[in-house]
Amino acid sequence: MLRQGILLLPLLALAACQSPDPGPADFVEPRPIAATPVAAPAPAPNPLPLPKAAKINLKFTVQPSRSTGSIHTTLDPDGPALGPRASECRTPLRGSIRARLTTGPAGSRSLHLEDVELQATSEGRLLYKWSPLIGTISTTLPAGVLRITDHHIPGACPLTMNGNFQVPGNRFTVGCAGDIEGRGLILGQAVGKFRAPLDIPVTDLVTVSGSLTRQDDEFVLRIPSAVLRDRFDLDGAALDLVFTGDITATAPAH
Repeated sequence: MLRQGILLLPLLALAACQSPDPGPADFVEPRPIAATPVAAPAPAPNPLPLPKAAKINLKFTVQPSRSTGSIHTTLDPDGPALGPRASECRTPLRGSIRARLTTGPAGSRSLHLEDVELQATSEGRLLYKWSPLIGTISTTLPAGVLRITDHHIPGACPLTMNGNFQVPGNRFTVGCAGDIEGRGLILGQAVGKFRAPLDIPVTDLVTVSGSLTRQDDEFVLRIPSAVLRDRFDLDGAALDLVFTGDITATAPAH
């Protein structure tokens, strides 16, 4: 078998040489491979823009239902048999406050109170009592007579993140008059009845502290305790007066 296979090899080679030429092979143009689209890289995010500098003029309306003025007084008449007596009253307040809210390029905020007008809306009555023999002295402040306006307000003050502020160095002007009346055996004769001016042309320095917040579509200005003090001489009687304003005012936010 091996010998026969070896003898066949020359015949197979000869047959291969005598086979017809198959000719050139057909050329097949390769199909282009569709390119897979590659998404362009997303641009790097820009940093958040800083808040733009802005100034907003606000006109606040003082809400009488949420604002009160408390008047604490001590009357010390001139006389050896009389000692000092204290009395107090409360009255709703109305009025307006103008202010400017400023936002800096870096987001810092400041508030400048520019104009303050307050007025008592109801009558205030102060009563000082001694023994029935001596009698009483009453002071009546008619409704609308007590008025408070700004005399000097320093520049803008910074607002904290919570909207709190503190403005030292304010001065105000107080216009007021009271109807004084003495009653009883002694004071009815000694005091009688008269109207006394209780004006304060310029108050001592006052620090105004509070907060400015935004609630829905309005700004809310809260000044919970603005204190004014003075002393008056009423025909020989010393009257010490402390006025404390608790103020809530609102302004439109648009």
